[in-house]
Amino acid sequence: MNDELFIGLVKQLNEARTDFTEKEKAVKEMDAEFAPKFEALSLERSLLEAQIKAVVLEAGQSIKGTHHHFTWSKPRVSWDTKALDGYAKAHPEITQFRREGDPSVSVRKVTA
Repeated sequence: MNDELFIGLVKQLNEARTDFTEKEKAVKEMDAEFAPKFEALSLERSLLEAQIKAVVLEAGQSIKGTHHHFTWSKPRVSWDTKALDGYAKAHPEITQFRREGDPSVSVRKVTA
């Protein structure tokens, strides 16, 4: 590689670094400017979401809007499996009511 080509590539690299540094600084300034606004909007969103959830719980039914659907679900029944398994040892007649489902797999989006 000749010296002129090498010097030209180094010059391009330095210009690219300078351009990147300036853009990075601009992004950080925008982040600093908008961070408090995003924080306030996020808090407002959380408060509104909590209010809507309370209304849905009180109504006992789902509410669907233009952009969101708040789905009401009936309460889930749960049992203390460990305690009932112990009880079943002394009262094996209850084991006829025990059901165990198949294992399942869920897929979730990974966010960086």
